Amino acid sequence: MSPRTKYMLMNCAIAVTLVYKLWKGAPIAVILIVGVVMFTLVNVVMYFAAKKSTSSPNT
Repeated sequence: MSPRTKYMLMNCAIAVTLVYKLWKGAPIAVILIVGVVMFTLVNVVMYFAAKKSTSSPNT
């Protein structure tokens, strides 16, 4: 699976979770804070994972 597809799937999963929480009645401020943190965290982790997998080992 390409890294771009992984990015899209992870971001869609976060968005769906946040919409579900909104639908269940969570406060908007909490959803916004959690959304910013989760989107940032997932994208940074995915970036470093993709960067690590493409780098060649030093031999």
